[in-house]
Amino acid sequence: MTALFSGLSLRMVLYLVFAMIAGQGVAVFDPEAGTLTFHLKDLETLLVGLGGYFATFAGGRVAKAKGGTT
Repeated sequence: MTALFSGLSLRMVLYLVFAMIAGQGVAVFDPEAGTLTFHLKDLETLLVGLGGYFATFAGGRVAKAKGGTT
C-alpha cells in the first residue's frame, strides 16, 4: 500500500509541476507544427528553484542520518 501511495503521490506532484510549467509559459506547444518549445531563460529560473528544493531536501536527509532533527 505504501509503494502504491508514493507512486500515486509522485504522479500527482508531476501533474502539478507540468501544469505550472505550461501556465508559466516555459513550454509552448504549437499544434500546427507539432513542436514543443522550451524558453531557456524561463526554464533556467524553474530549474534553479527545483535544484534548491532538492538540495534542502538532501541536506535534511543528511542531517537526519547523522542523528539531527529536521
